[in-house]
Formats: sequence, structure tokens, C-alpha cells
Amino acid sequence: MHEDSFQILKIFEEKEINKFCDLVTQDVLGIANVKPYLVGSVAKMLNGELSETYVPKDVDFAIDNISYRKIIHNDKLFKFAIMVERRPERLIIYCPGVIIELWNFLQRNLSEKIEIKNNKIPYLCQ
Repeated sequence: MHEDSFQILKIFEEKEINKFCDLVTQDVLGIANVKPYLVGSVAKMLNGELSETYVPKDVDFAIDNISYRKIIHNDKLFKFAIMVERRPERLIIYCPGVIIELWNFLQRNLSEKIEIKNNKIPYLCQ
């Protein structure tokens, strides 16, 4: 499934960041059949808790533990990245101009509701 939600909605001013977020989403969706959701400061920005002019140091996504285990050792993912650092709790995806982290999020810690930005981008404020 090819979806360019970040690029369509222009979540970030920098086109490349939107493109890399779409690529991460597509890779995860293709292997784990789940769409990762934004967490951290970008989720807070989408929720109106931070100014839209806020510049995040990275972009954080999360997926459930079972989906995370499906992708953590898959070397076919994230071919667009400069480097992928694999850790038990997260993948750190180094892209030109942005670092994207994909967190292994345990559902038992999930008490908040996942929101959807413009029916396209899921996010969770913690």
C-alpha cells in the first residue's frame, strides 16, 4: 500500500522529512500490516500542545510489541536510510536531514486514545 499522508498534509515544512515519514510508514505497514503512530513532541504539536513552529530534534513513531518483533531484524526495510541502529526498545533510522525513531510500545502502557490527524495520521499524546 502506497500512501503519502505526510506529504499530502505537509506536516513538516521540510519536504524531505515528510517523504521519509511516509517511507517509514509504508515499510512498517508493508511488513507488519499496522500503521505506526506518532508519539513524543510531534504528536503534542499535532494535538495543539506545542506551537506549530516548534522544530523537533527527531520524529518518534511507535508500534505494538508483536509488530515491532516482525520488523526489527528485517534488513529489507528502510533502504532509504543512511543507517539503521537496532535496539531492543527502538529502531533509530538515520535519514538525510532527520532522525526517525520507531519505538517498541507495550500495549499495557496504553491508557490514552490514539487520535487521527485528518483521517490519515495516527498519533498518541502521553
